[in-house]
Amino acid sequence: HQLKNPQVYTPDYYSTYIPAVITRLLGLLWMSVVGLLLIMTLGRNYVRDFWAHQTTAFNLGVFRIALLLDFLLVFEPSLINNMLGLTSEGLNYPLGYGLLKGLLPPPAWFVHGVWGLYNVLLPLALIGLFTRFTMPALTAAAFLVMLFPQLVGKINHYHHMWLGLLFLSFAPSGDALSVDALIRRWRGKPNVDPHQYQLKYGRTFVYVWLTMGAVYFFPGFWKFAASGWAWAFSDNVQLKIIAKIFETGQQPLIPLHNYPLLCKLGGLGALIFEVGFPFALVFPKARALFALGGIGFHESNKVIMQISF
Repeated sequence: HQLKNPQVYTPDYYSTYIPAVITRLLGLLWMSVVGLLLIMTLGRNYVRDFWAHQTTAFNLGVFRIALLLDFLLVFEPSLINNMLGLTSEGLNYPLGYGLLKGLLPPPAWFVHGVWGLYNVLLPLALIGLFTRFTMPALTAAAFLVMLFPQLVGKINHYHHMWLGLLFLSFAPSGDALSVDALIRRWRGKPNVDPHQYQLKYGRTFVYVWLTMGAVYFFPGFWKFAASGWAWAFSDNVQLKIIAKIFETGQQPLIPLHNYPLLCKLGGLGALIFEVGFPFALVFPKARALFALGGIGFHESNKVIMQISF
């Protein structure tokens, strides 16, 4: 951290900064505990209903197809090939992977083999053929396919997508909208009612919602821990937009940086949205509202801050 700007990040800076961060962390911890206690007491029934959420095999099948279609759009061979010509010293190692330095990069035949296996398993899981086998196997192959690009250049935060695969691997995700269901019907075996609400289908969505809650919560948590309310109420957001303009050489579609007050309100909205996301999940109406807010959050980042994620 100090190497970014040694003239600014001096020992005196850290002697002031670290106590402030600790104070904010304790404040956030206290607010989180109070929020959880309020939900557990005043919203006890909502918590129970959230954990016991039921849905249909059809809805789980839709989720399987939507997630795997997203995988088709995200990953391409160039992401894998970028690392093949590098030595172990030329790779970036995410936290915890330095111990594997002697094994990386893997030989080309292994990388291409994993990539080929991934491309065989992905369409099979997408159409729901031998889902009980193809989903767990795809999850294992996707772990490596998603890991390899992380070793070259910028780290991409798409771990939640892999966790979605993992949850589907332990769920009956091929009971509807699948070739497996057609095969069962053709063989005259008892088929699942695709529109019957059951806990075994809903539990997967609970795990996905909790994962998304963590994905949103911790960025907001650390924004506040590192900068406090200044993250929103200073010129922070405005300067981030301007820095992106210098980086890309392009003006955003919405020039919010010309309106400092709106930048501050947008920053406050981002903090509230991210930190409040996991708490809103417990309440069905709030969950739907925050889901729509998530779409707006990402689209506004794209057209205002020129950040797509």
